[in-house]
Amino acid sequence: MSAPLRGVSGLGESVHLLRVAPGASFALPDAAELLLVATGAIRVGLSRYAGGDFLDLAEACASHATADARTGCLCLVVGDDELYRTHP
Repeated sequence: MSAPLRGVSGLGESVHLLRVAPGASFALPDAAELLLVATGAIRVGLSRYAGGDFLDLAEACASHATADARTGCLCLVVGDDELYRTHP
């Protein structure tokens, strides 16, 4: 589930809050620059990131992540474009 956070920046960034079910895989858009794991954990490639960890997506060169199988995750993703399309 993705929800855009409006009005949190005046610099033109797109900011999204992601809630990902335990064990689910999710896309990391090309336009994404930073990811903060707020709660739970994710795996990107062979690396694991837990609550409080930042990931510089520009350096990671990854297109997908997987939420922890037990906890899932809540993440904040910041980029310079519309990262995720919302559905009405």
